[in-house]
Amino acid sequence: MDISQISALFAPVIGTQNVITGERLALRNTGYCAASYDSGVLLTPGSAQDVSKICWLAAEHGLAIVPQGGLTGLVQGTATAPGQVALSLEKMTRILELDPVQGIITAEAGVTLQQVIDAAEPPVSTCRRAAAAPWVAWPRPMLAASRRSVTAWRATTFWGWKRCWRTVRSWI
Repeated sequence: MDISQISALFAPVIGTQNVITGERLALRNTGYCAASYDSGVLLTPGSAQDVSKICWLAAEHGLAIVPQGGLTGLVQGTATAPGQVALSLEKMTRILELDPVQGIITAEAGVTLQQVIDAAEPPVSTCRRAAAAPWVAWPRPMLAASRRSVTAWRATTFWGWKRCWRTVRSWI
């Protein structure tokens, strides 16, 4: 399938504004991997239902999906090729629930590490933070990319789902 066919396939499902090609795609930052958009098509769904529809259509038509988070990785994991589809979760950034008693945050797949940190920490002074909410005293790495690092990307790339969520739960 060429770019126009792929675009025509997904546009009715997620809207033409969420199928990025051509000049709009060329203007986007590729992160550390110059080949991030070599497929020529980037899909930016706004919900889990849209992602489900995209996966179903891609499987039905034999298209490989390359998920993209904050594009902060250095391992070329976001590289795409013609006939593939880049799938960005950048619009799925809502924190759905914060449970301080159990230490669980439920969030959409595009939420960044910085958003999780901001949601978990109450707006109190730094010196009173631990006393006000001891459940947020996790070991926070000082990441320059924390504003772009996407939680779902970190989960699938570095730890695997079960280990990641166990780790995130223990952090919070």
